[in-house]
Amino acid sequence: MKKKIKLIAIIVVIIAIVVLGFLIYRKNYFVDTKYIHNKLEKASELTTAKLTFTGITKYSDDGIYIINRADFTMVYRASVRIGIDLSKVKVDKDVMKRKVIVTIPNANVLEVHVDPSSIEYYDTKFALLNFDSKKDSNKAQAAVEDKAKEEVKNMGVLEMANEQAETLIKGILEGSIPDGFNIEVKKVDM
Repeated sequence: MKKKIKLIAIIVVIIAIVVLGFLIYRKNYFVDTKYIHNKLEKASELTTAKLTFTGITKYSDDGIYIINRADFTMVYRASVRIGIDLSKVKVDKDVMKRKVIVTIPNANVLEVHVDPSSIEYYDTKFALLNFDSKKDSNKAQAAVEDKAKEEVKNMGVLEMANEQAETLIKGILEGSIPDGFNIEVKKVDM
């Protein structure tokens, strides 16, 4: 009878050790992708690069020369914010390869702001009946913001912002994944 009790006690201890080991092993493999996704999505946007530059543009509307056509050159200073929209992030896991895969959109121009106090007008042509000079200035400023987006894309800043986004995402998630897991960041057009 004592042997049976010892045998049962040993079996219970072995089962407890196996179950405990399994729970510890499983805890290391548990990755809550929803938690990771929510952590990133709360930030909404991630600015990965900021650029300030001075630009020059020529503006001319559809009016008749000298009568009502606005025609001027504008020098301005613009600040551009480049980054990613974190609401578009997707998070997956590969437990067997021990990695968390974060798919993010490629960096894009998030905002262009032309500083109104920096705007200077040159080479302003006279127009006898141009009463919409303020509207012309606003149209020129809106056109400048669109032009600035294109200029930034041609400067190569987006590639640098993509690299920075990967580094920042890994930094944000560093304490959110289990030990032994790696973070893989994939960038795609969305």
